[in-house]
Amino acid sequence: SFDEWQAVGLDRHSRVADPQFADAARRDFRLKPGSPALALGFQSLDISRAGLYGDAEWVNEASHARCQPKSLPLPPPPPKPLMFQDDFERGQLGSPPAQASVSGLSSGASIAVSDERAASGRRSLKITDSAALKPSWEPHFYYEPHLKSGAARQRFDVWIATNAQFFTEWRDTGVYPQNIGPSVRFDGDGRVTAGGRELTRLPPETWARVEIEAALGRNAPRVFKLTLKPAGGDAQVFANLPISGTGFHELHWLGFSSTAAAETAFFIDNLELVTR
Repeated sequence: SFDEWQAVGLDRHSRVADPQFADAARRDFRLKPGSPALALGFQSLDISRAGLYGDAEWVNEASHARCQPKSLPLPPPPPKPLMFQDDFERGQLGSPPAQASVSGLSSGASIAVSDERAASGRRSLKITDSAALKPSWEPHFYYEPHLKSGAARQRFDVWIATNAQFFTEWRDTGVYPQNIGPSVRFDGDGRVTAGGRELTRLPPETWARVEIEAALGRNAPRVFKLTLKPAGGDAQVFANLPISGTGFHELHWLGFSSTAAAETAFFIDNLELVTR
């Protein structure tokens, strides 16, 4: 709330109030004498004096009648949908993930292709966190899929060090956290959490397969499915997990965020996003 916003020291001298325009519907934005803006020290402007002034010949230089009309350029096309399959075998060692944006690469944190370990092949993506890095959700990387309909499915293999923590999350455009879709948290103790509820525990420091699936669209169910399969173990399926964000309908952001306040790492391999 705005009161909570001010309580942490932000906008302490601001107000949320009706500015009391003279007639906003008719685009008369003069302030009435009782306007709270005047009480804050705002000084009304005499807009009748705004514009170019001087002798008639000089003022005429800027006359709109002298301007040739021009057509506005066409708006840019909407972004194309993005789906991907990356086993990180073709990425250069030390490079960030292809097609993704990365953030928080400072204080010893990094997101880069590594040959330290892999679920298959020889390489994976290593996400290294740092105790000195702030804020807590850095480092992170994300894709911009721009998927609007159908059933979207995210798959990846993960290996988590015992003191690591991270979450993977889908988001729509719009205001956070109302735009949150499927969201799953993992930590090095093996805990897997969704919606604030611990679902199960995975063996630590062992590769596990993760699959998240949800339908997109305005009329799609407000649930998602999570499937977990540790290496050499049986698959666990968690269906009808609730989607908390009331504004989530389309997938425009898919990310991984490391939330550990420690020198630690986790690895992602065979990452894909597809639709059907």
